[in-house]
Formats: sequence, C-alpha cells, structure tokens
Amino acid sequence: MNALGAATGGAKRAALGALLALLPAFLCLLPGGPLSSDPFPADSGAGLVVLASLPALAFALFLPAARVAWSPAFLAALLVAALNLARGDSVDPAAAQRAWLAWLALACALWIGARIAPRKDALLLGLAALSLFATAPALLGRDSAFAGVLGNAASTSEAALCGALAGAALWALRDRPGASTWLGLVAYLALLVHALLAPVLSTAVASLVALSLLALFARGKARWRAALLALAALVALAAAFALRQGPAPGSESTARAANQDVFALGPAAGVPVRLQVARAGFDLLADDPWAGVGTGQWMARFPAVRDLEEIERSTQGRRLAEDTEVEHPHDDWLLPLFEGGCLGGLPWLAFLAAGAWCALRGMRSVTTDASSIDTAACATAFLAIAAEGAARSPWFHNPGAAAPSFLVLGALLSVPAASRPLQARAMPALLLVLALAAAPGALGFVRQGAALSGIARAGVEPDEA
Repeated sequence: MNALGAATGGAKRAALGALLALLPAFLCLLPGGPLSSDPFPADSGAGLVVLASLPALAFALFLPAARVAWSPAFLAALLVAALNLARGDSVDPAAAQRAWLAWLALACALWIGARIAPRKDALLLGLAALSLFATAPALLGRDSAFAGVLGNAASTSEAALCGALAGAALWALRDRPGASTWLGLVAYLALLVHALLAPVLSTAVASLVALSLLALFARGKARWRAALLALAALVALAAAFALRQGPAPGSESTARAANQDVFALGPAAGVPVRLQVARAGFDLLADDPWAGVGTGQWMARFPAVRDLEEIERSTQGRRLAEDTEVEHPHDDWLLPLFEGGCLGGLPWLAFLAAGAWCALRGMRSVTTDASSIDTAACATAFLAIAAEGAARSPWFHNPGAAAPSFLVLGALLSVPAASRPLQARAMPALLLVLALAAAPGALGFVRQGAALSGIARAGVEPDEA
C-alpha cells in the first residue's frame, strides 16, 4: 500500500511539474503580457523563459531522478557556447548574452522534460492548450496579418506546432478519444487555419512530414486517421499557395513577408535565399572552423560574407523600401555549427539526429497501450519541430516554441536514474545554479523589452525615443 501511495504521489507531482514546465511558454504568449508589443521578443523572451523556468527547475529536484539519453552530445555543444562567451571577444556582447540565455533555456527544458516523463499525458494536455493559446488571439484578433502576441505569424504558428501535432497524433492513435483528445484535434485544426490564412507554409509542411511518418508506422484505423490528418495539412498547404495574393512591391507587408516564411511565394524569403544564406554561412565558418564566429555573433559577422545575389533576391531587386537583415541562418540545425564551429556544431547535430531517431523508434513501436500512444504523440511533435528547425529558428529565436519542443524531447529521451544516478540527480541542481547566476542578465532583457513595449504602444519608433 505504501509503494502504491508513493507511486501515486510521484505521478501527481510529475503532473504538477508538467504544468510548471509550460509556464514560460504561456507567459511568452500571454495577450497583454511581457512580450506583447515588444518589437524584439526573441531578446526579452530568452530572459523571460530562463526566469520563468526557475520554479519548474526547483520543483524538478523533488521528482524521481532521470537522465537524458545522448546528453553528453548536448552538453558538449552547451560547453562550447559557454566557452565562446567567456572568451570576451564578441562583436555584439548583448547578442552573445541573449544567445547564452537561449541555450540555458533549452537545457532547463530538456532536463525538466526528463523528470516529468512519467506523466507525458499531463504534458500533452498542457501542450494542446498552449497551442490554442497561441493561435486563438492571432485568429480572433484585429490584426490582418494574424501575427499574434509574438508580432510575427510564423513565430506564433511555430509556438503552436508542438501542441497541435501532439494533439493530432493522440486523436489518430486513441480508439476512444476523450475530451483532451478532441482538444488536441481542435488545436491542430486551428494551426492549419492559421497557417492557411497568414500564410505560414513551413508549419503546414512540417505537419505534413510528421503525420505522414505517423501514418506510415501506425496500424489499423489509426493509420487511416493519421493519413486523413496529413491530407488536411496537404490541403491547407495547397490552398495557401492557390489563395495567396502577393503584396505590391515596396509595401510594408512585402517587407514583413520577406522574413516571415521560408516557403513564401516569390523570390523573397524562398528556399533559394535560404540555400544562399547557408552557403555564405559555410564561408563564414571557414574563418574559424573549430570555434566558429562566437555565441550569438551570426548577425554581426554575416554581412562580411553576404552574397550579393541573395541581397538582390531578399530585397526583390532593391524594390523593398528597406534593406533586409539576416538575423539568423533560418536553420537551427546549422546555427550552432556556424557560431560554435565543429567543436560545438557537430555534437549538436549528433544530438538532434539521436533525438529524431528515438522519435522514429517511438513511432515505429506504437501499440494500443496508453503509454506507447503518449510516446508516439511526443515523437510526432518533436519530428514536426525538427523539420521546422531546418527552415526557421524555433529553438534559438522563438521563446514561445523553444521550451515546449525541448520538454517533449526530454520526455522522449528520459532514462531512469538507476544506471547513472549521480548525473541524473546533479544536472537539475547544476542548471538551477546556472539559471540563478544568469537571472540578473535575464531580468535586464525583460526590463528592456518592457521599456520597448511601452514605446511601441505609445506609437513612437524605438530609434526616435
């Protein structure tokens, strides 16, 4: 009886931990919240996520210990990011600090996710609610661009992606869907409607890829339901291409679209531009192939190698009112390679590849068991955000998407602590210390964002303030 009571208590604590773990993302997406009207939500959001992760990290210390499979690869990339920051030769120190906060937020989410893995069902329910929390204000608000709280339709759609795909997978795999399952289906349909209207075609493509894989591995009626959901993503993708009307050259909406979606129609922001940016990134990497350009230094260093043809494409033959900046390579698989060199980038790539392989394995072994279905739902969500990461920057420049996706990955890679108890118990405590040490800088970014939000609400350009 005592063992049963302890197990029940542990499950309840894990469920509470799952809700605490999603607090940072909910705060990022809160209408009228800290990031509302912030012109640079990636900066203040990185600080906000680290600060809001502190309660979940502290609570995770009291959950059953668990380690993260393949964590040495991630820790190697994290260490290189820290060492590059410690060199003190950053061209843009503020960007370096913001990038470190983004790395720290991913690490916190990863180990929290591993601790709450016994209650994946609670995590998945929270993710579905988060997805609707992201898309509903964008769809129901007065903004014709469907930008949402984050001020960018693609970022909002990205923040909704994990929860929507997890909900879609649960609906496909469960023979007797309950209220939470229908919530997930509604979240997925809301994502597709938003992707169609905005449009944000990269999330529709990511949904199509992940659900097609789920349909491939599922069995029986679940396979046909997953295929139906994948078909819905394909229809949304095709309809967006058919219905999209390009804005007039030089208009404000054209400039906004130039950085919104990798699969936007026309030459701006399209796949050819991304390929040219990546090619130039490897030229930048050649300057220091081992250590890279430095943590957070992509934007400051990239203009030196930027391709003239890419500039012409990005500005639509110089017809845009303003020149475009390349804030990141629009590929979070490659960003740590460019900024951390081979020492940081190769372990990062190995870790993501291992995560994707574990996700595929979770899909392939899905059965009618509830735990197996929850694992497959997490796998579907991660594969979708991994596909999105090859086209945009959900992990390092989107605070609303980063933490949820690594919570899911941590839950997928969670291993009971019996094999390596010291590492499993020490990591959350170490991350809590690092997060507390970074808290003053994180608070500075949050305060900066609050000041800029006030300026934006007053209708004054930041450069004029």
